Amino acid sequence: MFEAAGRPDMKMPDIKMAAENGKVATYHPGNNIIELDPKAYDVCLEMGKDSLNALAFIIGHELAHSFQTEVRTGNLSTNFLSYDRIFSVPTRIEKVADIQGVFTAYLAGFYMGNVVPKLLPRLYDAYHLTGKTFKGYPPLEERNLTAKEVLGINETLIDLYETANYLLVMEKNDIAIACYEYILKYYQGRELYNNLGTVYLLSAFDFFLPETDRFVHPVEIDASSQLTKIEKSRGVYELSPQERQFRNRLLEKSIEYFQQAISLDQNYTTARLNAACALNMLGKPKAALAFLEKGDLASKARSAPELGGKIAIIKGISHALLGDLDVADRSFEAAMRFDNQKISAQAGFNRNVLYSKPETILPEHCFNFPENFRMLMQDIPLGRVSQLEPMPLDENGKTFRRSKTGQTSTFSFGDMNGNIISIVRFKNNMVSSFDLLEMTSTLDRAFFYNLVSTPTGYYLKSKADGLVIQVDNKGKVMELARVFVHR
Repeated sequence: MFEAAGRPDMKMPDIKMAAENGKVATYHPGNNIIELDPKAYDVCLEMGKDSLNALAFIIGHELAHSFQTEVRTGNLSTNFLSYDRIFSVPTRIEKVADIQGVFTAYLAGFYMGNVVPKLLPRLYDAYHLTGKTFKGYPPLEERNLTAKEVLGINETLIDLYETANYLLVMEKNDIAIACYEYILKYYQGRELYNNLGTVYLLSAFDFFLPETDRFVHPVEIDASSQLTKIEKSRGVYELSPQERQFRNRLLEKSIEYFQQAISLDQNYTTARLNAACALNMLGKPKAALAFLEKGDLASKARSAPELGGKIAIIKGISHALLGDLDVADRSFEAAMRFDNQKISAQAGFNRNVLYSKPETILPEHCFNFPENFRMLMQDIPLGRVSQLEPMPLDENGKTFRRSKTGQTSTFSFGDMNGNIISIVRFKNNMVSSFDLLEMTSTLDRAFFYNLVSTPTGYYLKSKADGLVIQVDNKGKVMELARVFVHR
């Protein structure tokens, strides 16, 4: 969980089993220790298959306290059961710790959905608090209401975090930025800074520079990444000095965010690779190659083949920009040998581009899913999200509406002028596997303008159909989405 929190700039607290203290768990900033009451541990064990999830909720709460400046600088010891100033820590800080703890548990792979409502009554029974009122301890009913509010906020944050990936796929970068900045109010982890940097990097593709942008750059965000983004058909053109300057500012802004993510975790390879891609796009291939030498990436690549493939692609682009075509060719050829369809396809594409003339015309990239698949997906309705109360997303008037039924989530984003885009996401039970190499052999360049790479697979979109699928590295379709672009 500490690793998932993305805060290696902080020292990880020690955890020890304390003598029974009636607090469930507590964090002591003076010696940076989380103490767990044995009775609370036993309550978690009694929850069977949910025992680890229950324990993650308790530990995650106290871990969140260890990151809070007000707790650390004020040397305030915490108490899991207390939500009152009598125990030094205000209710506001306790609620934020619940929110951050649940979100960190989600990032670490734990499930909180039905666990917390079952855990709290068991804890109150174990500590003889049920039906009683003690100063400093909220009644179970009040704590349940707080827990329900916290779980509701976290469910929204998680859905918003995942839906922001689809906004990137559909090139709604301004709304994606608003989503990530909204989440930053509750949770400040390395992946959010990396993702924000990636959004700015992708925005630079609006200002197409043929020398660098003809290549497929293996840019990634946590849970998603965008390979390339070119939509406007401007014909033969050249960037104006003002456009080139704005493009460079976007790329420099992206590098600032990547550096911020790296400052939180020096071993965060995703941000390091993204920064190298941004340097290549800035026309600084030597700096990109130098950046790849940092962070011990080479030794990590020996035990992580996919990482080695990405590094080879980035180095190939750097050498191509330096004019070392033979070295670039060998780098792309090496990446093609990795047993990964996505990396092999990216490297093969770049190798074909290597000796071609840089394009001066923005290519069309129309892509359609097979007709039977389109017919199936077109039956998915949007629903009546307009009847829901809009929630503010940022200070510029952007809002979102959200509904969830079972495994189907619907988000609608808008502003004072009405709806902008709506996305209906649902887990796949309709489509089997998807062969990436079969698609690339027929779609050529158009395919890569619709492919969005992730650490565990990719997204594939069809703007014409308003459809997106999420696929893992083995070709299994994990999630489907229908997209309604209102304006």
